[in-house]
Amino acid sequence: MLDIYRFDSGVDGPTLAMFGGIHGNELAGSVALNSLIVEFESGERKLAKGKLVIVPICNPRGYEQNVRYIDVNLNRLF
Repeated sequence: MLDIYRFDSGVDGPTLAMFGGIHGNELAGSVALNSLIVEFESGERKLAKGKLVIVPICNPRGYEQNVRYIDVNLNRLF
């Protein structure tokens, strides 16, 4: 199961989706996205308009094992 975080400004606007941990051995994106999630959840950061969807770890099995991917390279599925 993937953790998916949704933030809505309540004002019409675009939706941005951000994905981290596509490759399980590339940790920086997940770390950055988790920091951003904390900022939005605490109210430190707010959306001016639109929506934001964040999936900080898209490849949890690869992330846990610190390998690029397990069965398929998720980067090739987008």
